[in-house]
Amino acid sequence: MSKSINRAIISHLKIAMQHIIKWLSQPDKRSASWQASIHNAQKAIAELRSEKPSIPDSLIHENWDKKFKEATKNAEDEMNKKSTVDKLTWEQVFEIKYILTILFIIGLIITGFFIHL
Repeated sequence: MSKSINRAIISHLKIAMQHIIKWLSQPDKRSASWQASIHNAQKAIAELRSEKPSIPDSLIHENWDKKFKEATKNAEDEMNKKSTVDKLTWEQVFEIKYILTILFIIGLIITGFFIHL
């Protein structure tokens, strides 16, 4: 069970990183979908770690660089452009809550690109 939890944490880490990279690289294309993906990955990691509190931060640190490279490649493929993000911090991945601002939403409405939240 511990190995499957570890794999799940690392998988969610890559998903969070990938969407954060897109969020930071393309601020004009931020969406409720990206926001939800980041939030869901952050929440899943927190829940898995609370289920198994013995999982150390070192599991994440040991996989950080590899998952960042994979997440960057996936994000670049999806964006069809190079990422502007050269690194992510622990705070960016686990502590920041990514939300669409009301001004951004108003801008979408005005320009006709409204995204249903």
